[in-house]
Amino acid sequence: MTYVNAFRCKSGIVISADTQEMIGESKNYVEKLAIVEDDSYPLAVGGAGVGDIVDPFVQDIIERTSRSKPSTKAELREAINATIKEVYEEDMPFLVLKKQHRTPQFLIAAKPTNDDFCIFPVFGRRLYKEQRHRPIITRC
Repeated sequence: MTYVNAFRCKSGIVISADTQEMIGESKNYVEKLAIVEDDSYPLAVGGAGVGDIVDPFVQDIIERTSRSKPSTKAELREAINATIKEVYEEDMPFLVLKKQHRTPQFLIAAKPTNDDFCIFPVFGRRLYKEQRHRPIITRC
């Protein structure tokens, strides 16, 4: 089971996740949060789901926002939608996964240059409206 939480505070966002991954009877440590340390564009992505989908999504959104540095929530939303499209069109067709494993979940927290802090939840191919707080609890 994966837990990822994000909450808006007066001066920013708190995001957290568990770090345990179960494969059969084996427990492993895995980072479920990717945090961009570069202060030029604060971004954090928490993901739940199969690593073959989560990893390319996280990599793409970090690279995309590092290049474009979306200045508004609308521009960030466009970048997230472009990442969803990229992963589902370019990566997903080559993965051998059961249908029930093709729906990753993400929380994307960022501070666009010209807007306030924001949290966007993504479920599979859907990007939902900005949330003030959002937990993900999923059984993987």
